[in-house]
Amino acid sequence: MLVWVDIENKQSWNLFLELLSEDVGVQEGGGLTVISDLHKGLLEAVKEVLPNAEHRQRARHIYANFKKLYKGKEYKDMFWAAAGCTVKPEFLSVMERLKAIDVGAYEYLMSHNPSSWSRAYFCQDKASEAFENGVSKSLNTMIVDARKRPLLTMSWSIIPSGGGVFEERSTHESYYVDLQSWYCSCRLWKLSGIPCVHAIVAMFYNQQNP
Repeated sequence: MLVWVDIENKQSWNLFLELLSEDVGVQEGGGLTVISDLHKGLLEAVKEVLPNAEHRQRARHIYANFKKLYKGKEYKDMFWAAAGCTVKPEFLSVMERLKAIDVGAYEYLMSHNPSSWSRAYFCQDKASEAFENGVSKSLNTMIVDARKRPLLTMSWSIIPSGGGVFEERSTHESYYVDLQSWYCSCRLWKLSGIPCVHAIVAMFYNQQNP
């Protein structure tokens, strides 16, 4: 959809989102996931027109503002580790490590609604784990991950429980996998709709083709 407006503000975003909602055929954003930048007018318009949509903010924009205050590879790595976590305990663990290094950096990120930029808080029924809105970038990232998976599977031991259910363990992690339900406790399978490495290990064990 393309809409021409005089200025990018709350009113113009309201118009765009109202037209989008009508075209898609949803009421108040139910079932939609919106990934946006930090434009204030857009943020307010989404709350008003699509209150039931899952609203994610582009992690790249959060990081762009974060790095103006907190520079260096250590801060960068911790931010993207936190954004990429798929379960809350893992996210909180990363944030606690950041807090031990710099309380200010920790408080800055926690004040910017982590549920909108960390996968750990994303809804599982959207078949998208993206915290960016670049489709080609997301696809390329997924391809890279897929290329690594055969090697990653070697680091997991598997304990079958019957009925397509498994427990998988590595040195410091343990996950529950249910192939019948397309579920892994890491949440990535439900988030993306694409089997995670733990599911692939279980499929290989079952002599299935992922």
